[in-house]
Amino acid sequence: KEENSEDEAEDNDNLGDAGYDKDLPDIVRMVVKTGQASGAMIQRRFSIGYMRAAKIMDQMEKFNFIGPHNGSKPREVYITKEKFKEFFGEDFDED
Repeated sequence: KEENSEDEAEDNDNLGDAGYDKDLPDIVRMVVKTGQASGAMIQRRFSIGYMRAAKIMDQMEKFNFIGPHNGSKPREVYITKEKFKEFFGEDFDED
């Protein structure tokens, strides 16, 4: 039981004021640039755990940035640079 409350506290620490993960803008930038979205890629590139990566994938699906889970096939990426700017209110900075 204690473990769950720690997980929930960690989840709350990662939520920004807008109600989504604080790293979501950076992760969505990567998804747009690479044209692919997977929990494993998020875990590797951002050094985060499985559960947080899965929740970020859920958030991206909820906001219609990516398509639904489709077995072993990669998820479709719906978000564009223009939609990124509309949603996050910031420019899509090319690195």
